[in-house]
Amino acid sequence: MDWAFWGTWIKDGILAVAQLITRDFVPGLISLALLVLLVVLLSIMSIIAFRRRGLVRRAARRVRFAGDAAGFQSQLHDIQRDIRSSSGSDGRHLAESFEEFRETLIEPARHGEGHVRNSVRPSAFFNLDDLHMGLTGWRTWPSLFVSIGLLCTFLGLIAALAQTQASLEAGGGDQTQMIAALEGLLRTASAKFIMSVTGLFCSIVFTIGYR
Repeated sequence: MDWAFWGTWIKDGILAVAQLITRDFVPGLISLALLVLLVVLLSIMSIIAFRRRGLVRRAARRVRFAGDAAGFQSQLHDIQRDIRSSSGSDGRHLAESFEEFRETLIEPARHGEGHVRNSVRPSAFFNLDDLHMGLTGWRTWPSLFVSIGLLCTFLGLIAALAQTQASLEAGGGDQTQMIAALEGLLRTASAKFIMSVTGLFCSIVFTIGYR
């Protein structure tokens, strides 16, 4: 296997991709794309979170509406039926957790004789993990925003350095061309860091929204 050929081919491929970011308008477009992605993800996450919180609150209100232990015992079937009527996968998970919780209840043999007692703490069933209502899957996005911004920045810097090297070699030691090439490198490098700053900003905002 010709390792030199494959190494050169991969290097040229990376440089070809990096050359796309050297254009003046590309960093702005990438930053805009990151901001749009931030808004879309925050909107979707907020809708999911508010819907799940609404399901849990409705179920809690339904249980509190039953009143004391006697009311809970008399309305247990109705409570389970109302929870089953919740739509969507989140409602199904909530209904399944309530059914598993009811299986651990010690119900009196006859209605009105004694009260319903639980043999397992309700928290063993009604928690974010068992209800599948947590947002742990969204936890990776802040680091992804930073990684995307850094990746695009370093690709742009690689291409800018390659262009500066080509300009210096073409100048043949001419001081004016060397200064112009270095000024272009600094100007390009400062523009590329916009993507990193945007990625960091999106990461901070998303982390606040997630919390």
